[in-house]
Amino acid sequence: MENKIENLKLLNKILIKKLKKIGDNLLKNINCKNLNKALIKILINSSDLKSVSIESFFIKEEGKYLSFKNIEKFCSFCNIDSSVFYDILKMYSKNIIPSEMVKFNIERKVFTGFEFKIYVEKLTQRFSIEPFTIVKYRNVETSQSYSIGHRSGIHDKLIKFKEEKYCYLLQKGIVKNIFKTLNFKNYYICPDVSSLLFHEACGHFLEADMLMMPQTPFSLDSKNKVITSEKLNIISENNGKYLGASSFDDEGTICQSIYLIKNGRIDQYMTDSNLADIVKQSPRGNYRSQNILEKKPHIRMTNFIVKNSGTKIYDKFGIFLTDVRKIKVRSNGDFQCIFNGFFYKNVKYNCDILYADNIKSFLSKIVDISNDQIPFTGDCYKGTIDGRGEFFTVTNAAPTIKLSDMNLKILKNKGDNNNEI
Repeated sequence: MENKIENLKLLNKILIKKLKKIGDNLLKNINCKNLNKALIKILINSSDLKSVSIESFFIKEEGKYLSFKNIEKFCSFCNIDSSVFYDILKMYSKNIIPSEMVKFNIERKVFTGFEFKIYVEKLTQRFSIEPFTIVKYRNVETSQSYSIGHRSGIHDKLIKFKEEKYCYLLQKGIVKNIFKTLNFKNYYICPDVSSLLFHEACGHFLEADMLMMPQTPFSLDSKNKVITSEKLNIISENNGKYLGASSFDDEGTICQSIYLIKNGRIDQYMTDSNLADIVKQSPRGNYRSQNILEKKPHIRMTNFIVKNSGTKIYDKFGIFLTDVRKIKVRSNGDFQCIFNGFFYKNVKYNCDILYADNIKSFLSKIVDISNDQIPFTGDCYKGTIDGRGEFFTVTNAAPTIKLSDMNLKILKNKGDNNNEI
């Protein structure tokens, strides 16, 4: 594998120079077309060696535009040779890193590629070439998997990044449950749960367009108010190191990180230029759209980071919930989670558990935060008023969280031993 990594390092250096020339030519050709606005996003990924993903929009004037999602048609319009992109795919095909078993039944796969992005509007011109690496860990017995995507070229440390922690969470639970009830002294949610729960039940409600919805748990008046433990700090790392962040967003705003919750208080909201005046904030790079022609807010998370705090938590008498199978969030902040299992005294048990709460209530129950933050990369879906939604890559990262109380209900026991602890 070491030879493959070194080959990919050299290949990425060659490809950056090649893509830089393409970008320079594209900017020249676009400027010659007298467009009001242009947005081009091209994705090359070694996980798909047959196609090049592209989203492009060219706006001439109000009501007159062109849009291409086919690389050949796009290249024809921009007067460049499409074969250069397929040549890149061929280069990657010769340097694929083979999957390997890293621990017992845990398989590791590595993918790499580039995101190529151009934004032009009047005197504003933005151009970026960002290499990325995705490492995926999968339990071959249960098919459960976690991925981490980095905005960087490939290297040894990245491939083994937090490997033991991912393998720990992915281990197969024992096929029995010895609990009738789940009344424990202390309650914890593992990083895989806390990262997703904060994203779904908290993060979306800190997007400025959600503040305009009826019955939303937060409002413009919530700013600077204490809503949780002073230990909780959440950042929107719009220019962060994980996949999902970027140098600039889809309306050309330079991406900058902002505190969403700082020392337990709502500090800022994610916004775009459309709602910036309403929330009294400047946009910081949270505009993400699959169709910039639609005049509506496209406010989305990028890297949603819950910061570490204090020391690592271990409690042999506490329950550590893991393996979120399903999460459903209502517009008023009510949510339901179904977990597939939990850790107790470092043993993983299989058990279907229901946890229901409201995000405000959940935040009020946080009493401690660990320092074992783990990032998870995946797709985030957000619906729109017109019934259509969009998927975007995001990375959520969070540590273990201790709660003062959790109302847990066993939905199904997997096993025949019903002794209560």
